[in-house]
Amino acid sequence: MVDINQYKKVLREQSIVEWSNIGLHIKDRRKKFLLFMIDTDSKASPFDINMAYESGYDMCVHFSGLSPEEATGFMLDLYYSRYEKNHKYTTIFLNGKDFDKVYDAFNKAKKAMGGTIKIPIVIDPRGAATTAASLVAKMKGILIEKGESFKNRKITILGGTGPVGRIAGALCNEEGADTWIVET
Repeated sequence: MVDINQYKKVLREQSIVEWSNIGLHIKDRRKKFLLFMIDTDSKASPFDINMAYESGYDMCVHFSGLSPEEATGFMLDLYYSRYEKNHKYTTIFLNGKDFDKVYDAFNKAKKAMGGTIKIPIVIDPRGAATTAASLVAKMKGILIEKGESFKNRKITILGGTGPVGRIAGALCNEEGADTWIVET
């Protein structure tokens, strides 16, 4: 059972919360937690900016209109300007309406770090990844309750050619389902 007072205390202190199967851990507050919000669109979503501050980052810096081509230079500046031991206290949030542009920027950022992610990168084009993950997690929970799984199931996602459907399809496939995305 989780004590709700733990959550209230964390929110009051504005500590960064790390969720895991083990439970709730409050991170070391002596370190400065930085969030770089990179948006491929010309304007940021106020929702994402508010959520970043509410989650307790010490500083949130937003960059709008970043093209995938600019991602390499941006990552190199970010990577080399912070001590390596502090990379884990830095997070990059990639966002934008154009799913393909966001993922192209991610691939260029990853390549800039030598092909290995050394700074945490969160990719959630206008909430598509979190929405898809929630949907698949709910489906997985229902299947588990019935003693079943995605393994060897045929899944059809109707009207799933947008970002949410594409990500949900990939997640279902990762879980072992034969997944089809149908344009309606």
